[in-house]
Amino acid sequence: MLRTGLLWKWRILVIFSHKKQLRNDLDEIQNILLQYGWIQGNPGSTETGFCLIGAANYYFEAIEHDANQKRIDRVKDALESIVGTVWVWNDKPGRTLDEVLILINQAIEAV
Repeated sequence: MLRTGLLWKWRILVIFSHKKQLRNDLDEIQNILLQYGWIQGNPGSTETGFCLIGAANYYFEAIEHDANQKRIDRVKDALESIVGTVWVWNDKPGRTLDEVLILINQAIEAV
């Protein structure tokens, strides 16, 4: 019985840790877009700005040095649970940076 209780507590801690990390990841991706700018049509760079997915990739690869696929998938899933396919939504003509920032904030709140 004690083992089952400890396993349950461990699972809760892992879930809480993942949620906290996801909120932090989304916040950092938002900061990248604010710092370098937002673009459509390609992943981007520090010189041109980034699309939403490009900012996420830059964050995980260049800043965090952690291309853990599960972590990347959690970010993508959080965004896609609100808008569907992220790159399609990002590249829709007329889309604005404000809308992208609102999406990220909605994803943070939903975690």
